Amino acid sequence: DLKEPDAGSDLIIGLTAGTGARAQIRSEAQSNDTKAELGFYTVTGSSTSEAMRINQYGNVGIGTDSPQAPLQVNANIYSIIRLGADYNYSANREWQFRTNTFGTIGWGGIALQQSTAQQGNTFATKFGIDINGNVGIGTTTPGQKLDVDGQMTHDGLVLKTGTSVYIDTI
Repeated sequence: DLKEPDAGSDLIIGLTAGTGARAQIRSEAQSNDTKAELGFYTVTGSSTSEAMRINQYGNVGIGTDSPQAPLQVNANIYSIIRLGADYNYSANREWQFRTNTFGTIGWGGIALQQSTAQQGNTFATKFGIDINGNVGIGTTTPGQKLDVDGQMTHDGLVLKTGTSVYIDTI
């Protein structure tokens, strides 16, 4: 269906009547009809939910109807941005950024995770930053500004403790 706008309504592309699952794209007037936004909706039965929005500035919002950045993703508890490939040959093909899953309390942190299964449904944390700004590599509960669990290679290392500075070069 294509519903043409009349006085006080917006352009709707998609099924607007009936029951069952359907989707809509709506052109919605903003700011006294001087700017428009696109809303993408899913409809199940009589329930309509906004899935995505492109605002008048070109910002895309998923899970928000007022995106403040070129891409803003919001969710109830965890926001996940997953990057992957269609090539499904082996494990470790997908990566994701996931909020609220890192650090001693979990909340407020962000983790970079890599898939551990071929289908990419199981992920292991490789790196993260907790709510206090502590960075963990090989650990999900960093206790210091940089907490590395495992071996590391370096060309030079400067350690500062109070007023003492130790320089180790290779």
